[in-house]
Formats: sequence, structure tokens, C-alpha cells
Amino acid sequence: PEKSDFPVTVLDSMRSRVRSFYMEDKLVQGSMLRSDIRQGFGISFLFAVAGIVICLCFDSWETLKATINNPLIYGEYATICVLYFYFNAISFGGVFSHYMLSILAALPFAANYSIEQQNCAVVYRILRSSKRNYCSTKILVSAICGGLTVCIGCLLFILALSTYLPLISSQKVLELSAVPYACTLSIGGGVPYFVISLYLAFLRGALYSSVGMCVSAFLPNPYIAVCSPMIFELFLVECGRLLRLPAALRLDLILSARGTLFSDSATLVIVTGVVLSIIILCFKLFSARCERRLTYGA
Repeated sequence: PEKSDFPVTVLDSMRSRVRSFYMEDKLVQGSMLRSDIRQGFGISFLFAVAGIVICLCFDSWETLKATINNPLIYGEYATICVLYFYFNAISFGGVFSHYMLSILAALPFAANYSIEQQNCAVVYRILRSSKRNYCSTKILVSAICGGLTVCIGCLLFILALSTYLPLISSQKVLELSAVPYACTLSIGGGVPYFVISLYLAFLRGALYSSVGMCVSAFLPNPYIAVCSPMIFELFLVECGRLLRLPAALRLDLILSARGTLFSDSATLVIVTGVVLSIIILCFKLFSARCERRLTYGA
């Protein structure tokens, strides 16, 4: 009986050690995640959100100034509304928001790995947990920070204008009757349309920030990490133009609410899957490059 109890005791001991190691690994990963989140949602995050609001305002600055305390904007056939400014800046593509949005999305956290690499802190943080935990945390926090930066910036812009402008106007709804998600403009005062637009803005920011983090593993320079999403966006735009792709096959237009594939609901599902796939690809490339840098030092 004593001999038969020995394997059971050893097995219980092994299970206890595995469970203890698993719990310790989760605690370390959670601690690292909280640390990165604190760094991501710092001063640079607030600066990036404010920058997005300013860029959206500058895209229609003269018209925006003319609407303040102007009684003509409340006429029966007036087209000036929140949708007018938001669509011109985000969907149609304003000068400031088009070129600066991708950079501001990457500003809060995309350069974090480059900074840690320059400070020789990468090896220490990986030894505390594991390479997989370190890389997954970097990509996850980068995607969340980038997505929330763009989403919150657009939301603040909408809320600020809605204090003295209507969300939509009947004339503007008629003008945009052929654009994607136009059917939502006649529901709930246009609120569903803005919800969809903010969701696409979140995906857009998450994608750009993840790309910046991925590039930083190959070129560990903070300035390159922040500016590389703009190059990625220009690459998407030029590929669509040179290949003469329809709007339904251009990721940049779909994320700007200017293209649909099959239907509006199907487009949201597909674009979510595509963005998640690219983020996972960024994670794979980031992990592989980090492993090579740790192994060979370059």
C-alpha cells in the first residue's frame, strides 16, 4: 500500500508545481500588462487625443468658424451639421487628419519597444516573464492605445460640435444617401452611423499602432516607429490607386467608411477579421525579430 501511494504523491506534487508555475506566470504577465498600460495611457496619450481633435477641426477650419453663432445653420435646407464636418475630415479625407491620424495613433505606445531597447531593458523584462508574454503584451497594449486614441479623439470632436450643431440634417442625409451605412442615418437621429464610424476609427488606430510596434522590432528608433504607420497608410492608398481596386477591396477606404463588401453588416465582420489578421501577423513578425535579436544580438 505504501508503494502504491508513492506515484500518487509524486503526481500530486507535480500538479501542484505546474499549477504554481502557471499562476506565477499569469501574475507576472498581469503585472507587465498593467505596467505597459500605465505607460501607454500617459501624457503622450492625452497629447495624441488632443492632436486628433485639433486636426479634425483644422480640416474645415474656415467653415467651422463661420458656423459659430450663425443663425443660418438652423434653416430648413441647411447642410451644416456634425456629420458634414466629420464626413469631410474622416471619410472624405481631410489634409490634416489624413496624414496625421496614423502618426497620432502610434504616438502613445508604438515607440515603447524602441525606447526599452535603447535603455537595454528588453532582456530584463523578458527574463521576468517570457518572450511570448512580452511580445503579446506589447502588441496588445499598442493596439488598444492606438484604437482608443483615434476613437476618443473622434468622439470628443463629435461631442464638442453637437453642443451647438445638430448631428445630422435632412439635406445632408439626402446628399449621402449613396454612401456606406447611409441607412443608419435615418435611425435614432444618426447615432448608429456615428457608432459604426467610431468602431471603424478604433480598428484604424489599432492597425496603425500595431504596425508601428512591429516596425520598431526591425528598426528600433522611436521616430521611425511613430512615422512608419503613415508610410503604411500611403502604401495602402497607392496600391489601391495603381491596381485600380474598387472601394470594396481597398482597406483604407473601408476603414474610412467609404467602401462596403457584400453588405454593411458583412463589411464590419470582414474588416474586423482582416484587421485582426494583420495585427496577429504583426505579433508573429515582432516575436520572430525579438527572438533573433536576443539570440544573435542584431
